[in-house]
Amino acid sequence: TKSITGAILLLLSVYSFIAFTSYLFTWKADQNLLISNSFFNFIFGDSEIQVENWLGKFGAWVSHLFMYRWFGIISFAFSFLLFITGIRLLLNIRLLPLKRTYLVSLLGILWFSIFLGLMASSVNHLGGSFGYNSKIWLKSIFGIFGAFSLMLLLLFIFVVTIFNPDFKALFQKYFSRTADSSFDEESLEEEDGKNDFKPIVDDYRKELEDEDE
Repeated sequence: TKSITGAILLLLSVYSFIAFTSYLFTWKADQNLLISNSFFNFIFGDSEIQVENWLGKFGAWVSHLFMYRWFGIISFAFSFLLFITGIRLLLNIRLLPLKRTYLVSLLGILWFSIFLGLMASSVNHLGGSFGYNSKIWLKSIFGIFGAFSLMLLLLFIFVVTIFNPDFKALFQKYFSRTADSSFDEESLEEEDGKNDFKPIVDDYRKELEDEDE
């Protein structure tokens, strides 16, 4: 049973990835057909409906659902989750810890959808319908600047809670190295400056010795 489920999840992962990728290139040609037709009419109704999506009508509908009606371009994360779960069930290979990966991915999907939606002027494939409607709601409460600030604050809380980075160590690693390198450059410049005056001093000393003679 695990093997069958894993194989199905891997197939869905590849299918969704191809459908999403195709959507990025073909959405303009297919979108009007998808918006103006219900699911059953689009899939099973008029056989003359032709779509540009590489995986046909169902691929066009799935990609439109995830990319336009739901979460936008971050929906590629669903393909990733299906892939690592399928590998785990089918081959018993643990690419990543599933619980932690699902938690990070699902929170990331929500955050990126809303953040990209803040930059959209209408519903599109950046943040999807979820991201754009979240923008309208947040903008009405906090304003656009406040909404961006809130999202950055949530990102900081998310990173600290999930990954617990040592900011002090990171600061010392990168900024102290920069300070040390700039100090070394200044020291070298001072040494070069001293060396530049050395020939002048030597010539002056030589002239004094010649006068004494």
